[in-house]
Amino acid sequence: MAHTAQGDARRALGSLELAVDLVPEGETRLSREIAQQAVGGRALRYDKAGEEHYNVVSAFIKSMRASDADAAVYWLARMLEAGEDVDFVARRIVIFAAEDVGNAEPQALPVAVAASQAAHQIGMPEAVLPLTQAALFLALAPKSNTALTAYANARKDVLRAGSLEVPLAVRNAVTPLMREAQYGVGYKYPHDFEGGVVPGNESYLPEALRGQRYAHPGPRGWEAAAWARLQQLREGTGEGGEPGLRASERWGGER
Repeated sequence: MAHTAQGDARRALGSLELAVDLVPEGETRLSREIAQQAVGGRALRYDKAGEEHYNVVSAFIKSMRASDADAAVYWLARMLEAGEDVDFVARRIVIFAAEDVGNAEPQALPVAVAASQAAHQIGMPEAVLPLTQAALFLALAPKSNTALTAYANARKDVLRAGSLEVPLAVRNAVTPLMREAQYGVGYKYPHDFEGGVVPGNESYLPEALRGQRYAHPGPRGWEAAAWARLQQLREGTGEGGEPGLRASERWGGER
């Protein structure tokens, strides 16, 4: 067992734990045969720099994306039991939370980050617990790739159109000269309106990009409900009730 560990104490301890688990109930002796079986079980086909590494990682990610919790936990165990770096696994989980779950379940990213921090703090073998918790949460959560697609869409126009001017309405008029130049003119303070949303199709995009859509929220989870609420407010059909004083009136000036 010491020889096959190749100087890796964590791997040696893992082999020892597996060997103990393989000892039949009622026996107290660890035989050479069981030790060999444990070492063979640890020698999983998993080259960290080779094709199998990327195959297993890909299977882990695609299993969570497909909401296959059983497969996700299996591939997670394959990585960790083969000696994969805990921080590498944790990073993949955090990336997945933002890329594939996103705002369909806003708690996904906090759960993933907490699991990453916990795993880094406690190390193996206990690190498997927060990582498994996070993998199960992400596999079972509703899915949305809006963060990925929205940024990619916006990036195309940023690279294509360059540094377009910020609309005057959303510039801060911090000097008299700026106010004379119409900075801030036409800006509508959202808190003055029902639900904190300006009715209509108010856009703060540069003039050349008015009408462009980058964010296309998915049909699941919190994201879908938030988008539906926003659309109702923009159309004037959401959150009833008589409006009180405008925020600018309460505070004695425009915001």
